[in-house]
Amino acid sequence: MKNFILVPNENKDVGLRVTRKAEELIHSFGGKTLLKKEYDTSVHNDFMPEAVIVIGGDGSILDASVYALELDLPILGINLGRVGYLSEVEADNLSLLLRLENDEFKIKEQNMLSVSCGGVTEKRRAVNDIVISHGSYFGLSEFEISVAGGNNIRYRADGVIFSTPAGSTAYSLSAGGPVISADLDAVCITPICPHSFFNRSILFGAGDVISLKNISRDGSDMKISVDGRTSSSLAAGETAEIFRAGEKLRVLTFAENNMFDVLFKKMKMTEM
Repeated sequence: MKNFILVPNENKDVGLRVTRKAEELIHSFGGKTLLKKEYDTSVHNDFMPEAVIVIGGDGSILDASVYALELDLPILGINLGRVGYLSEVEADNLSLLLRLENDEFKIKEQNMLSVSCGGVTEKRRAVNDIVISHGSYFGLSEFEISVAGGNNIRYRADGVIFSTPAGSTAYSLSAGGPVISADLDAVCITPICPHSFFNRSILFGAGDVISLKNISRDGSDMKISVDGRTSSSLAAGETAEIFRAGEKLRVLTFAENNMFDVLFKKMKMTEM
């Protein structure tokens, strides 16, 4: 790989200090870089990008994934955030970028989730999760979850998280959900603060279409967010469907550690 689009979060990379260091390393082996705001095919028609490199935290990577999908390019994260579970490179280990010269990396494909409401599918795909929750900070949501051919499950809760394996270490984990191996083709449903003794997560196959109906008796809306970005509302009586997206996010990895090595390190866990 030689050509890269850089997507820095300038609030985290003040003065583009880390971005400039990444550029220097890439230029040292004859690579080319352009910042996202500079990339224009009408001007740089001889620049054929091969990957998107994001400099920031997990939120930056989630937002940049939309851009990477539009360009059909793999994505690589340089962590400037707190946890940076989605990042492959730490800011103090930028020399890993030199491996790009000789293609010393792997590209893994990650499933994403889509959500549809009223027959309209949200444009944004979820790398981590889709959250459907109460439309305000007060009160409980009442909703029913069902899968074709299965039984209905009713909840009174603040909401529910539909998580991919990649997202199982994010909001779902904080809500008591399990860590899911990236090798599993699954969707995890984790209720948020349920008003019930049954507060366990449920795993479904990624091929299942999962329906959630807002059965609020007081007419309250529920809000739908995709990777932490609010997208639409679900009125009382309406149903949303959550299902595996047709696209997959391609993630560039140097395969330094396995999933659990990364998790333990990021979460500051040590052996007993």
